[in-house]
Amino acid sequence: MGRGAEVLAGLGVDAQAALAREEAKGEAGEVVAVPVGRDGVDTVLLAGVGDGSPRSLRRAAAAVARRAKSGKSLATTLVSGRDDVALRAVVEALGLASYKFTRQSDYKPARLRRVSLVVDDPRAARP
Repeated sequence: MGRGAEVLAGLGVDAQAALAREEAKGEAGEVVAVPVGRDGVDTVLLAGVGDGSPRSLRRAAAAVARRAKSGKSLATTLVSGRDDVALRAVVEALGLASYKFTRQSDYKPARLRRVSLVVDDPRAARP
């Protein structure tokens, strides 16, 4: 069982049922929201990663960041079990998709303030 499956099982989320209900195809950037309301988690976002390439992971991470922008924090398993190139792709996409340019004088900062990446080995991900 991978890290993502462990997290979902711990929250009592039946990902297969949610994906079937929404007729999800797993395409990069496709996101299915599952309400949870348990253990401090409001919603789980199931993201399609397509072929798992860095390009597909960027699309998935950007879609997740856009869907999560109204929340205060986000934790993702998109990089769990993946290499450094995938980690970099996801981090770049999360940052770019979260960026908001405005010239308005009444600027309102984004609510999303923290992103946590669930990885297999945190020490290996630091560099």
